[in-house]
Amino acid sequence: MNQVITSFNQIDYTFLKDFSKIIVSGPQRSGTNLVSQHIFEQFFDFAGWQFVDELEFDFFIESNFADKVKDPMKMVIQAPTMSHLLHTLNRPDIFVFFCVRPIKDILRSEEKARWDGQKFERANYRREDFDLMPIAQAKYHYWFFEQRLKMQCSFAEAHFSAFRSSRVWSDKEKTGFQPDTSWKPDSARDDGDRWAYVHGPNGPESMRVAKYWFETEEEIEKWRIQKK
Repeated sequence: MNQVITSFNQIDYTFLKDFSKIIVSGPQRSGTNLVSQHIFEQFFDFAGWQFVDELEFDFFIESNFADKVKDPMKMVIQAPTMSHLLHTLNRPDIFVFFCVRPIKDILRSEEKARWDGQKFERANYRREDFDLMPIAQAKYHYWFFEQRLKMQCSFAEAHFSAFRSSRVWSDKEKTGFQPDTSWKPDSARDDGDRWAYVHGPNGPESMRVAKYWFETEEEIEKWRIQKK
């Protein structure tokens, strides 16, 4: 399979089904939800796969993400907030898609979605040379110049534009339904239950309702995993 995905038709799903975890990451608003839902839609042909939205590991809690990765269930995991950990994943059964989208489009999308989780994302890097960059640009800088050289599992880079003609995207354009969870305002203090949706063979299907909350910075730091 190509390491740079410029058309969703380049994805080899027969190849991917031999992995137990497909992790879709990258900057927030770079297409992680679109790409992960597109891939999961194809996996309805293969029994036993589960879709994991980032809310299921509470967005920023590293230990909860690590628990999902260890789970024996086969999963497609949307994990933009865990991109800083990708090079530490040292298992042959993991495949990573890193989403690529123009910075200007990401910034426009952040504003439209009212996403303001930058301070939590910056805490994953703590580098002065990143402080003056938009966090999406900092994450790309780290990925392209440092992180992907350290990757221990298989990966590919998925360009956002490659999925604009996928059924997941076209259904959004035609019906207004979209695999977009912009109702998740990362900096909010809104305790509650929310439904996430995935595309099934007969159209949108609701996942189980998930309890979520938004942690304090202290709570996020408490549950960081130990780096080797």
